Amino acid sequence: MECVGQLAAGVAHDINNVLTIIQGHARLLIDNPPPGAPLKALEEISSSAERAARFIRQLLMFSRKQMMQPQLLNLNEVTNNLSKMLRALIGEQVILKRHTSDDLPPVCGDPGMMEQILADEEEHADELSDWLTRLGAHKPK
Repeated sequence: MECVGQLAAGVAHDINNVLTIIQGHARLLIDNPPPGAPLKALEEISSSAERAARFIRQLLMFSRKQMMQPQLLNLNEVTNNLSKMLRALIGEQVILKRHTSDDLPPVCGDPGMMEQILADEEEHADELSDWLTRLGAHKPK
């Protein structure tokens, strides 16, 4: 079962890399469309790639269940490491704020699972921001 988990993780990471490229290019075209660009189709490509990325995260979670390594974690360090990756993914148009606490006690958990939880929360925040934009609000610049 551990081998299946490792294989699933490897394939999932490769697929996730391709999806990241698709999402990035779709987002660039949606944010700066050339004249006559089919925006509806671009939005469908972007949302489909996001749905596929969610499936990949589920596959990664499955693979990590086979290899969970709980340890004492400093959540400030986890969020600091994750925020570097998120900054590259979400781009300049979204403001990423990170609040830390010097007196935060350590927690016991798997570092990969904790990063996944925080990344999922960021995704929900980004989806909310997109929804607000469609309602007429705007993303912070």
